[in-house]
Amino acid sequence: MTLDEFADLFDKPRKRGNSYSVCCPVHNDTNPSAQITEKDGKILGHCFSCLANGIEMAAALGVNPSMLFSESLEREDHWMLKKTQEQDDTIILIHDSDKKQGRRIRYQDHQLYRQCMARRSRRRALGLYQVIIEA
Repeated sequence: MTLDEFADLFDKPRKRGNSYSVCCPVHNDTNPSAQITEKDGKILGHCFSCLANGIEMAAALGVNPSMLFSESLEREDHWMLKKTQEQDDTIILIHDSDKKQGRRIRYQDHQLYRQCMARRSRRRALGLYQVIIEA
């Protein structure tokens, strides 16, 4: 999908250089408060009133968000496990330290700790590199 085709789906599209001012479909705008533009083969959008992004605007128009990108959105295998590793290690370290010092651990924090440990075990089983910090 091109920027011009996407802009035609909006109410009151106004061309401004390489971008368009449009009425935001997320909050049923009557005056153009959103802007859409194309950069590096991607159609980007932002509403200055409700802070909606291009994907939210596309969904409100009934357009598949993948249509806004010239290339498919591919992620490498196990990207979320790699992304959460540092946060998981920090939570595990704090939990272990608090437990060692005899502090009470809230149920909610213990549940989070269990989730982090499960992800750590999954990383280990998949053979993903990880640095484990011990207290």
